Amino acid sequence: MADLKLTLDTHDLDLTNLQVSLTDDTDGESLAQRLKINLLANLGEWIFNENLGVPYLRSSIDQTQIFILTDGVKDIGIIDGILREKILSVPGVKQLVSFTSSIDKTTRTYSFEFSVVDDKGDYVNLSIGL
Repeated sequence: MADLKLTLDTHDLDLTNLQVSLTDDTDGESLAQRLKINLLANLGEWIFNENLGVPYLRSSIDQTQIFILTDGVKDIGIIDGILREKILSVPGVKQLVSFTSSIDKTTRTYSFEFSVVDDKGDYVNLSIGL
């Protein structure tokens, strides 16, 4: 499924040569973009779909959920589980093949890498830092 193409660095609409482009659905570009959109969005942030995103910050939508950044979650397994679940919920993801993560306490960053198989059997690899 093709989508409007976003830039890799800023995630703004790609207007190379002052033209709107579509993602290439033959090489996993569309799925990679969908995954990044879902994983970089804060839950409840987008007014048109408040279920899009990851619960990074506390919101008034659902006070019973775990919020990664504000609840002081210290167990990396809890964070990993939330992200694995979110990855598997993205349309087009058939299987999560690998997932590794790390926390850098000095810079207070969490980063993760993963590989998925899409509906066509192709592999899509992503690395995200928060």
